[in-house]
Amino acid sequence: MGRQRGFGPSVASDYFSAVADELADISHRASQTGIAIALELHDGTLTDSIESTCQLVDRVNLPTTTCYWQPPHGQSLTERLAGIRQLGQRISNIHVFHWIRDSLGQHSRQPLSSAAGDWQIFFNTLSGLDGDRFALLEFVRSDDSDQFLADASTLKRILQSKESGSLKR
Repeated sequence: MGRQRGFGPSVASDYFSAVADELADISHRASQTGIAIALELHDGTLTDSIESTCQLVDRVNLPTTTCYWQPPHGQSLTERLAGIRQLGQRISNIHVFHWIRDSLGQHSRQPLSSAAGDWQIFFNTLSGLDGDRFALLEFVRSDDSDQFLADASTLKRILQSKESGSLKR
């Protein structure tokens, strides 16, 4: 039997409520000083599903509490686009990278150019949301500075296309 994701049967509702209450308190305090809070979707956390991330952000109910979006591992393009649409205005910024699973089942960092088509589709979908967002490069292949520059060039080309107008360059 696999582990349940997000706010499912494996997470006690009292634990989720306690974390959500703490997040709300932190978010209210931060907003009073001009600081925004953004959650990041990650496996093995209360934000490891779109649904649980929506529940946490909605529970806080402040425009300064949002989430970052990044392509969830193991999901199809269709599932990823559905996640963007479901998160909607809750998304503040985007983590940009390209991973594939290697023959050992490990995530292998790849050049962004090999997923430029998918990223163009992601950004086209994100551009339909109100407001501006920032795209941040991460997980560069081999942590190589030349690969970073190549990925940055790819990202710049994607963002300069007219369909991706609501993202900051």
